[in-house]
Amino acid sequence: MTLRLLSDHVAIKTAFHGWHGLLTSKAKSDGAVWRVGDLSFKRLQSNGDNLKLDFWLRDSEHAAVQINQPKFSGSENPLSGVAIDEQGHRFLIRQAWLHKNRFSDAVRDDEFAKLTGLRPINLSFNGLPSKRQWHLVTPLDGVADSAVRLATSVFVEKCWAARTAKSASSKSRNANAVDGLSDEDREWAEGNPRLVTHLKRERRADMGTAKRRQFRDQHGRLFCERCNLDPIELFEDVDGEACIEVHHNEVAVADMAPDHKSKLSDLQCVCANCHRILHRKLKSKISQTTPR
Repeated sequence: MTLRLLSDHVAIKTAFHGWHGLLTSKAKSDGAVWRVGDLSFKRLQSNGDNLKLDFWLRDSEHAAVQINQPKFSGSENPLSGVAIDEQGHRFLIRQAWLHKNRFSDAVRDDEFAKLTGLRPINLSFNGLPSKRQWHLVTPLDGVADSAVRLATSVFVEKCWAARTAKSASSKSRNANAVDGLSDEDREWAEGNPRLVTHLKRERRADMGTAKRRQFRDQHGRLFCERCNLDPIELFEDVDGEACIEVHHNEVAVADMAPDHKSKLSDLQCVCANCHRILHRKLKSKISQTTPR
């Protein structure tokens, strides 16, 4: 079954507020927080009638997922939405993307599907297959009110399971780090031509990974800072991100002096084509400033 992403703003608002009403109708409230079974949620500060809900399980201090009414329609940019089938039945859906929070790093796309055990739905937008991964939160029509609440709770539980697995993986990775510095404060030794060559290469790989992670956290995705190429949109596959490379903005590694120190702010994320052009420009700049 293929669903169609709804773009009518009034219809989307009606669906979200109806869903919220079903959740609160059987929930107990102690001020801003509502609880129904193991599910806890609160409405975050919002503009106008737009719903912005934080969900977590039991007494956890960390949110598992946000499900927000789109502020605008007509695109796939909002992380939540409403889809309809051929009979006009509505479904609440959400993209495969959990933002980084204090509990876990971001989880998205194939990793989201793997860690939650959820399968992406078939979705069309403007008559074409969706370019994003979307998952079903709950059907809104043709089911009992209790089924809507249960399906929402199960979706939140699966998001929490994904965050828990991601957090454990991150802690394991951090335990193997050689120092306790953050990516912002860490410096990498590069450019030494002799005995440190092997260390230099390991540091460079680690630095590139750190830069990509920082860029995703800041912008939500990888794209070229020079030409704005979005590799996932262009290649319609998450593997397209492989064409985004990390560039030393001021000096190429081959031209670095021994013990040159690099920070993440010295780097750019660029596509392979722009990376070649930038290196050519750096070489031209060096040749023009080198005394003859």
